[in-house]
Parts: sequence; structure tokens; C-alpha cells
Amino acid sequence: MNASQKDIGAYIKPALSIAPVSTDGSADVSGSGIDRVGYYSGVVVCAIGAASGSPSAQSIVFQLEESSDNSTFAAVAGATVTITADDTLGELDVDLSARKRYLRVVCTDATAFTAGTTPANIVTASIVLGGADSLPAT
Repeated sequence: MNASQKDIGAYIKPALSIAPVSTDGSADVSGSGIDRVGYYSGVVVCAIGAASGSPSAQSIVFQLEESSDNSTFAAVAGATVTITADDTLGELDVDLSARKRYLRVVCTDATAFTAGTTPANIVTASIVLGGADSLPAT
């Protein structure tokens, strides 16, 4: 058994982008920017709770965005996670080698609920960075 089998924390750096918040899908929920300098791979991890308002269906859409200045962000093509079931986690593996310095997750206004009375759901998202230039990851 090698050290990586017992100490995964030395190889990854988790970072919260969207703190848990309720959304009804009427507007984007933009997460905080995360500095990925020194990391070349990552996993976007998104989660939702149980919908309120009794919708018959839901589609919660998360989008990875990038920026060179942590101010003006643009969508990373093809980097979306869609979750349709209550209390579910979704993830997306991302090659960061060609990405800009800052990353964030946005729960987009493409989020939709079908029927229900003022439906909403709690959303959250993190990025787990890996492939660090130096270890342990900090």
C-alpha cells in the first residue's frame, strides 16, 4: 500500500463555489471564483436538496465558468451538470490544463420546475482540484 491510498487529502484541494442557497430558477446563482493555479485536473461537484412547492419535475442546471481576472467569467463549453432528482449529487471531471486561472460554478436560469406552488430547491457546488504542481496540495 502506498501513501496515496491512505492520504488522499495530500493530493486534492476542495473549494466551495456555491454555498447552500435556495433557488427558484428565475435568475443565475453565481458562485465564488476559485484560483486554480498549480492544479491541472478537477471535479465539479454539485448537489441539490428536496424541492419545496411540490413540483412534478425539476431540472437544475449547473455551468462551469472561467476567468483570467476573477471578475469577467465565461462559460466553459460542454461543462454542465444537470440534476433532475431530489437529494442528488452530480459531478463532472474537468481537464484544467487549458483553462483560465479562475473557475466558478453557476446554477443557471435554465433551471426549471414543472407545476407546483412556488417551487424551489437548495443548491450547492464545489470544485475539487487535483493534479497539483507540488504536494501536499494546499
